[in-house]
Amino acid sequence: MAELPPVVARYAAEFGMTDLEELRLHPNSPVLARSARMGTVCGKTVSQAEFSKVIDEICEHSLHAHFDTINEGYISYKGLRVGICGRAVTSPGRGIIGVRDFSGLCFRVPGIHKGCAGAAVAEFLTARCGMLFYSPPGGGKTTVLRDMMCTLSSPPHDLRVSAVDTRGELAYGCENRSRTLDLFSGYPKAKGMEIALRCFAPQVIVCDEIGASEAQALLFSASCGVPILASAHADTLAQLLSSPPIAKLHEAGIFGCYAAIRRRNQRIVFTFTARDALAEVPC
Repeated sequence: MAELPPVVARYAAEFGMTDLEELRLHPNSPVLARSARMGTVCGKTVSQAEFSKVIDEICEHSLHAHFDTINEGYISYKGLRVGICGRAVTSPGRGIIGVRDFSGLCFRVPGIHKGCAGAAVAEFLTARCGMLFYSPPGGGKTTVLRDMMCTLSSPPHDLRVSAVDTRGELAYGCENRSRTLDLFSGYPKAKGMEIALRCFAPQVIVCDEIGASEAQALLFSASCGVPILASAHADTLAQLLSSPPIAKLHEAGIFGCYAAIRRRNQRIVFTFTARDALAEVPC
């Protein structure tokens, strides 16, 4: 399991979950824990003082150092993406310029399931095209991408893989990574892809949770002949392709395969749809 802050680790230990996926904290409310095996269960109540102590710990006693990511709704802590919310301070034309009165924390615990992406790896090696994985939040997209990038950059494949890890999640568990895996930790996705293409000659680029701001960088990467493995939030293929940025990438042929991720009996299963099999964007 990922390293949790000491206070949070004590909360987690009370649940006895070996497959903890998520822990939610709110001041003066019970802790909520979720796992695939046990679902969502409640724990002890967190006081305001304890809640503030947790924030201090995950910020490593420097709230200011995490100012930018807090405005984006998260804090990176030792391989964890901790969602954080509160009262936003906004400015006309600048959007969110600060967050105050923190009211919620969501610890998304990354998983390492070696071999979970085996079917997707085989599909990629056969088609050698970009692949876009989709599922609702918490469906296992990051876990799949993590396993794919580690597998493809290891023997017998030994592909040069550049992973743009903006939120510090993809790198979790990759301390002993292959020499052909280059991690761009903390880079904005577009900038990370640009540098990877210019300086590292990747054979595969991996990035998580793409959106409108990454569309142009993805178009450029594909024009260089480098397949992209990426993910997006969606429940169905029709819903995925109804997103304007994704529809634009679909029309440009960036992804040759769309892969739905589902969990069945605590296992990850895929449904692959080749782009060529789609006569038109589903509606």
